[in-house]
Amino acid sequence: MNTFDVIVIFLLFNVGAERRHRQRHLPDRRADRAVTLVTVNAAVDRLIASSTTAARIFDGRATTVISDGHAIDGALRRLGLRRSELDLAVRAFKMATTSRRFSRETLNPVASSC
Repeated sequence: MNTFDVIVIFLLFNVGAERRHRQRHLPDRRADRAVTLVTVNAAVDRLIASSTTAARIFDGRATTVISDGHAIDGALRRLGLRRSELDLAVRAFKMATTSRRFSRETLNPVASSC
């Protein structure tokens, strides 16, 4: 599930909740909006799967966060990460693999499915 999927879920919820705020005599277009949102989301997901350029636009690029064994503060700020979050991720990775010193590491955009 990527960020775009979360936005679509939020908008679908909004379409469903909109009925409370609308007058009863207006035509109900909720189903049309929901189908449109799901269709556009599916089309964008297929585009991302078939095009590396689209994947880079929607998902982003890898960001180097550790260089020469030191965290890059500017990259952490751009990603909205705290140093403590990076330290926790590095510790967890070290425990999962072997104890080694990190000379250069990047964060890659990865879309996972639920």
